[in-house]
Amino acid sequence: MKRCGLVSPDSKLSRATHEDPQVTVPRIIFVDGLPGSGKSTTAQRLSLHLRRQGHAARWVFEHETPHPVFEESAMRALREQHPDADPGLFSQALDNYRKLAQHLVAHPEEIMVLEGALFQAAAGTQLLLERPDDAIDAFLAATLAALSPLVPTLIYLRPKDPATALEQTAQNRGEWFPQFVVAHLAATPRGQRMQVSTWTDARAVLSGHQQGYDRLFGRFAGPRLEADPQNTDWNTLNLQITQFLGLPPMQEPAGDPRWAQHVGRYRAEGSDDVWEFVLTENGLELKGPPSARLWARPEGGFEIEGLAVEITFVSTGPAPSTRVDCSTRLASLPLHWHRI
Repeated sequence: MKRCGLVSPDSKLSRATHEDPQVTVPRIIFVDGLPGSGKSTTAQRLSLHLRRQGHAARWVFEHETPHPVFEESAMRALREQHPDADPGLFSQALDNYRKLAQHLVAHPEEIMVLEGALFQAAAGTQLLLERPDDAIDAFLAATLAALSPLVPTLIYLRPKDPATALEQTAQNRGEWFPQFVVAHLAATPRGQRMQVSTWTDARAVLSGHQQGYDRLFGRFAGPRLEADPQNTDWNTLNLQITQFLGLPPMQEPAGDPRWAQHVGRYRAEGSDDVWEFVLTENGLELKGPPSARLWARPEGGFEIEGLAVEITFVSTGPAPSTRVDCSTRLASLPLHWHRI
C-alpha cells in the first residue's frame, strides 16, 4: 500500500467516486490524526461544506460535552489512572456506537463527522494504557462492526515528520500546550514507563502513537484517505478530500459588507472575559493570540474556527451589534457577551 494521499484501492467509495458521479456521501466520516494535525478545522469545514450542499451534517468536536461516544474528562481520568476512573468506558463506547448507528439508520438524511474519536481518543488512550496491539485491533474491529450499516469512512491526517509538526503546533498554541501535554502524559502508564518530564519526551511518545495509527489505518476495512497536512496547502488538501468523498471543492462564501457592524469588543455576562472581533482580508476574526476566523453558517450566524461554538450577533437595523449570543457544546463558556 503506497503512501501519499491515497484512497484505498479496494474501497467502495473510491470506486464510486471515480466511476459514479452520483456517489452517495458516507453517513459517518472519521477525521483523525495527531494533536495539531488539523482535525478540528478540517472536520468543521467539511461539515459546513456538506450543509451548504444541502446535507444534514453534524461535526462532533472531540472536546464537546456531552460527547456521543467518548466523554473526554472520563477518558482522561482513565488514562491518568484516577481511583474513580471507569474501566468499562470502552464497552460503553461500543454501545454508544451501536446507538449512533441505529439513530443514523433511522434518520437517513443525517451525516456525522467525528474528529479524533477513532485514533486519538480510542487508540491513543489504549496506547497510553500500554494495552497490547491485538486488544487495540479488536476494539477497532468491534467499532467498525457496530457501524457497519453506515460504511464508515476515514480521513487520516498524517504529517510526514510528526516531531516537527508537533513542535509547530506548540509554537502556534502557546506555552500552555506543551506544559499540559507533558503533565498529562507523565501521569499515564506509558508516560511513567518512558519517564516523560520534558516536551521532547512527550513528542517522542506522540510520534510513537502515529506508528500505531499507521498500523490501524492499514486495518481500516472501509473507504480511507491519507493526506499529509504538513506538506500540503489547504487548496490541495481540499481537493483530495472532496474528490475522495465525491463532492465539489469546498469554497468559502463571499464576505458581506454588513459584517463591519459586528467589529468591536464584547464582555461576557458575569465575567471580565472580553472577546474582540476584527475585520480582515479573510473576513471576521476573533482576535487572539491566536486569532480564529469566523466561518459563516449556511443557517445563519457564524462558527468560531476549530471550536464547537456557534455565535449570533444581535443588532437593530444597520446599527452596530449590541450583543453576541453563543450556542456551544463546550462546558463553562458564557452564552451572552455585550458590547463595551
